[in-house]
Amino acid sequence: KPKLHILPHLLQDIPCHGPPILYATEVYESYNAVFRMCSVLSNHQAPSRDIAWTFADLERFKHEISGGWWENE
Repeated sequence: KPKLHILPHLLQDIPCHGPPILYATEVYESYNAVFRMCSVLSNHQAPSRDIAWTFADLERFKHEISGGWWENE
């Protein structure tokens, strides 16, 4: 869903900043629920560290489930 306050400026911004794909924020806003859940389950002494540990554990789990290999480019 595009933000309506962006539309009047869109034609001016395209030559300066390129296509308006970067205006979409919903993809990144979906991580707020993940961050919130990691923060709720922490002791609130070091929330950034707790979130980092949770994401590291999730990545480790995905790595193990996928067979323990990384895709080469």
